[in-house]
Amino acid sequence: MSVRAYKIKKIASDPSFNCWHDEKIMDIADLSNYSDGGIINIQKEDAEILRDELLAEKKAGKLSDSDEITLDNIKQVIADCDEYGADYYCY
Repeated sequence: MSVRAYKIKKIASDPSFNCWHDEKIMDIADLSNYSDGGIINIQKEDAEILRDELLAEKKAGKLSDSDEITLDNIKQVIADCDEYGADYYCY
């Protein structure tokens, strides 16, 4: 079987969240291809669990300001996911 290679001319991206400041998201991220820059993967199931935990804290009135930002970020991560997860290029 033949596989053709294609030159990448442009990579389009939108910033999603700050890796250095969102520890809860980075705790669920697969960092096997990441070392001060690279690709991280976030599994959809893990993102949904984190979202549910943060929503429970919010309902109980225990959500901090930084966790409110994390909740917004994780909702976007879930929206970015295919059926398995989402990859992010970090630099």
